[in-house]
Amino acid sequence: MEQGDFEVGFVNPCLHKGCTTALNLAMGSDYSQVWLRGAYSDSNKERFMGVVESSIASGQVMGEITIVDFVPDIRSLFASLRSHGLLLFPSHFEGYGMVAVEALAAGIPVVSTNHPATVEGVGDSAYLVNPYADFDDWEWALSEVLEDRESWVRASEERISFLRDRQQIQVLALIDFIQGFL
Repeated sequence: MEQGDFEVGFVNPCLHKGCTTALNLAMGSDYSQVWLRGAYSDSNKERFMGVVESSIASGQVMGEITIVDFVPDIRSLFASLRSHGLLLFPSHFEGYGMVAVEALAAGIPVVSTNHPATVEGVGDSAYLVNPYADFDDWEWALSEVLEDRESWVRASEERISFLRDRQQIQVLALIDFIQGFL
């Protein structure tokens, strides 16, 4: 597949979530579509849209950018990426990285920052990048995942299986712990 045949999804376009990285990739890459879906405040959206609109007006955006307002079910974004896309997760700060894990559960490859809390969730099933890496490093990560997308989909499926097994073990351990007090 040509690079333009892929879509890149990005969630929550505000500064600490890596919106600058996502926008730079949208402006400098030839991906057919970049979805920017938010759970962001009105002020963050206004600020971000100002940057997007000036970038489009200057001709810096190569592909198509679709801004999707907040919807309560993220599966709509994942459904659009299921057959030929990936999730970009360049967050500069994370407590866990639930969106990345949800993408893996939907069979979507993930390119993410290497924050320890996110790595705890995604393990080695996501392509991990330093959050302060330059454009070329992020571009390289996207191309690496898209070139071998099927193996990254398999890795995501294996990680989710591991997480489900671990969850089951932890639930049983919690039940045993609680029963010890009864």
